[in-house]
Amino acid sequence: ISITAPEGTSVAAMRQVMDELDEKIRATRGVETVLMTTGGWGGTTPNQGNFHIGIAPHKQRIFSFGRLFKETLRGRPGKAFEGNYSQTDVMTELDTMLDAYPDLRASVRNYQSFNVGGGPFEWATRTEERNRLWQARHDAFWAAAAMRPGARPMSTDVCVPISRLADCVAETQADIAASGLVAPIVGHVGDGNFHCLPLIDMTDPAEIAACEAFVGRLVERALAMGGACSGEHGVGQAKMKHLEAEHGAGAMAAMRAIKRALDPQNIMNPGKIVIP
Repeated sequence: ISITAPEGTSVAAMRQVMDELDEKIRATRGVETVLMTTGGWGGTTPNQGNFHIGIAPHKQRIFSFGRLFKETLRGRPGKAFEGNYSQTDVMTELDTMLDAYPDLRASVRNYQSFNVGGGPFEWATRTEERNRLWQARHDAFWAAAAMRPGARPMSTDVCVPISRLADCVAETQADIAASGLVAPIVGHVGDGNFHCLPLIDMTDPAEIAACEAFVGRLVERALAMGGACSGEHGVGQAKMKHLEAEHGAGAMAAMRAIKRALDPQNIMNPGKIVIP
C-alpha cells in the first residue's frame, strides 16, 4: 500500500497516521506480516509512506480437497468450508478501509514478483540470528565472483524509491541480457538499494566499454525513477559526472562554494565528489 498525505504534513503527523493504519491493517483477516516505511527515499518526502504486506498462504484460505481431507481426519470437515477468501478479497478490504481517510492518496497493489517462485520471508530479532541472515549479504560478492573465475568484479549500485524498485530491477536485468554481460544482482532492498556486479575480462577493451556503458544506463535509469546514482558505495570519482543530473546545477554550485570555503587549497580528498 502506498500512502501520500497532503503537502506540508509533518513527520510526527505522518507517523501518527501510519501507526493508526498499521494497527488496522494488522487486524485485517489474512494479514500475517506488515513492514512499514515512511519518509520516502532518504527521508526527503515526509508525507509519503508504504506498507509491505504478507498474507496467509493460499492453501490456508482457499477451499481444496486436500484441506477437506485434513479437516476430515481431524473430525471437523466443515472447517474446510469456513473462512475462504482470496488475495483479491484482502486487497478489497484494505482498499475499503482506506476510504475512511479521504485526505490521503492511497493505492493498493499486488507485487507480482511475490508469486513467481520467491523464497520464504525470514525475520530475526536476536543478534545471532540477524548476523546469520546478514552473512548472506557479505558472502554474495564471493558467490557472484565464482561465477566467472579470472574475471574482475566491477561492483556498482543505485537506489530508487520502493515503489519503482521492481521496475528498475526488471529493466536492469533486461539491459544485462541485451549487453551480453555476466552481472549478478543482489540487494538489501528495504531502502530501495540494489547492487550489480558485472564480471569483466579486463584484457578485453570491448567488454570494459560495454560495462562502462551499462553502468551509465543504470544510473540514468535510477535517476529517471526518482532515485540516486548510489545508495551505499558513494560517489567518489566514477559517478561525479551524474551529480548535476541528480541534484541540479544550483545545488552543485552551493556544494562547490562550501568546498572552497572549508578547503580553499583543495587538500582534503581532492578530486572526489565535488571539484571546486
